[in-house]
Amino acid sequence: MTPPSPDEKTQLAKELAEARDNLLAAISGVTDEQMTQPGAVGEWSVKDVLTHVTSWEEIALPDMARLSRGDIPMLSGIGDLASANYDGPNHMIVALRRHLPLDQVLRELDIVHADFVEAVNRLPESVLAEGQFGRGLVQITAAHDNEHAGHILAYRGKEAASPA
Repeated sequence: MTPPSPDEKTQLAKELAEARDNLLAAISGVTDEQMTQPGAVGEWSVKDVLTHVTSWEEIALPDMARLSRGDIPMLSGIGDLASANYDGPNHMIVALRRHLPLDQVLRELDIVHADFVEAVNRLPESVLAEGQFGRGLVQITAAHDNEHAGHILAYRGKEAASPA
């Protein structure tokens, strides 16, 4: 398996950055009140969605360190990360974090993402090769941001269309 070139690693980092930009653009202009109203994704508020996004990166960070050391990532035990059902753990984690104030949720969204990006930058190129777990983890994380950016934009569109 040929490791990715530095350009490919840069491309993965770019995908991750663009996805986060999309998520931040989706919440731009959302008021604090709107952030906490249920219904953005199921019963979750925008705040809940953001804390969920942060939680994914928090869970993935130890595996990024494992990959850097050449160890087996814990999440690799799931098999296909992209098609696994995370509903149970997602609901539990959001319930545990729901009491956090919005300013903390937004701060952690930035801090944990910065930690995740740093972890990606520390990964050896070999774990980012096509078909390798590290590459999949980075791509899933970018897709996760894009998915929830889309949910938030759809929710905002419904809110704008609703009669006052």
